[in-house]
Amino acid sequence: MRKPRRTVKSTGSLRQGVRLRKMAYQVLWAVERGADADTVLEHFRSQLPDPRDRDLLTEIVQGVLRRQAYLDHVLHVIAGNSYYDLDPSARILLRVGLYQLLEMDRIPPYAAVHATVEVSRHISGVSTKLVNALLRRAVGLDGASVLPDRSQDLIRYLAIRYSFPQWVVRRWVEWWGAAKAEAVLEALQARPVLYIRRHLPVPDERFIELLRRERLIVEPVPGVPDCFRVLEGRPQRTPSFRKGYFTIQDAASQIVSLLAQVRPGETLLDACAAPGNKTTRFLQQMDYQGTVVTADVSPVRLRETLENLRRWLQRKRLLDSNFRVLPLVADMRTPPLRPGAFFDWGVVDAPCSNLGVAHRHPELKWRLRPEDIPALGQLQRGLLAGVAPYVRPGGSILYAVCTLEREETYDVVQAFLETHPDFSLVPLDGPEWPACVEPFVTDRYFFIAWPDRFPADGFFGVVLRRRVSGRRNAVTTG
Repeated sequence: MRKPRRTVKSTGSLRQGVRLRKMAYQVLWAVERGADADTVLEHFRSQLPDPRDRDLLTEIVQGVLRRQAYLDHVLHVIAGNSYYDLDPSARILLRVGLYQLLEMDRIPPYAAVHATVEVSRHISGVSTKLVNALLRRAVGLDGASVLPDRSQDLIRYLAIRYSFPQWVVRRWVEWWGAAKAEAVLEALQARPVLYIRRHLPVPDERFIELLRRERLIVEPVPGVPDCFRVLEGRPQRTPSFRKGYFTIQDAASQIVSLLAQVRPGETLLDACAAPGNKTTRFLQQMDYQGTVVTADVSPVRLRETLENLRRWLQRKRLLDSNFRVLPLVADMRTPPLRPGAFFDWGVVDAPCSNLGVAHRHPELKWRLRPEDIPALGQLQRGLLAGVAPYVRPGGSILYAVCTLEREETYDVVQAFLETHPDFSLVPLDGPEWPACVEPFVTDRYFFIAWPDRFPADGFFGVVLRRRVSGRRNAVTTG
């Protein structure tokens, strides 16, 4: 059975339609060469005054990135052996046309073909005649009918249907089984739910009404403090966003941040702080009393973090003598901190493969290579080892990554515990933890957000506590 196609309204102007498809091509061309999809897309969106056009451009770009392997497979079917001779520019443009024909409603096939063909006239080296011929072959095509035979090659079938690299699909099927792997793939193929986290200290009803007046419709996520699901509107275009009343942060990321139970007056070392979303949660938990060192290896990203913090924090808090945010540009595998400097909490929200956010940043899965994952595991181990000496006895580390790969999760934790016998895992199933953490706890010690069970990013987290001198090094009881 063919699945329903997406519905996105447009302004209907053929001339504007050509302009929009050209913009989509330009964004995808830049992404193909390594650009950040969100940044380039926002640049072009800002040139479109009509919100319907902005939504159409976003849907085409994000849809093509999410469905790239599937679209290329369909293109291969209709092009035959000439598929291998296609210029990269033609391939990108044909993906734009195919996505409209196979996945989108309210765009008549003739309009999708015409506008895409017209764009081809402005791209050097692309044959207008070939683009027109291939897209016409796809009109009325049932994309599901051209999928590979599932019974003959399960890995290839899943990789094409859900548009993931085959090597990733093979790993997941081997580890989790076919049924679980397919459920995760399907979840990471869907359009992601958008969440925000409130900074403004006002009741839910007042906050919801404030945003409603700015044409942003939200609803609270039960049990998760300050977390709201976006139902309608663009958060980053509201005055409240510009004033710092909220930040855009996925629900799983918000919940895992609660594992760092830092208290007012304590000290925290945030080893990979950019862009600062989790940092603000820690500051809220501290009631803006204490010291936070925000570190990042990139001066540019740390500057972005500090700009975000200034926007999110009220001026009076920045001037409060009981509250300090200290920036640090450093590779935290070898922190430039004085010996004997101790923190109550260390947070290692480490760089990772980002496969848990593949629905939100689909271009990243095509840039990842098999050898990258063990290399990232080594980086994560180094970051944990670098932070550990600066956590006081009785203090704790929150380790978190937005991926579910074994080399970046369980293996990293196991290797750390083997080389740091003064640390042990903290159970996450006790009453001292927020109730919203409980559904994500696996085997007592591991926070795992499966995207097929909860409409959010895939996330992993653990808390590691440093034993107090003189106590037996055993798994703590919280």
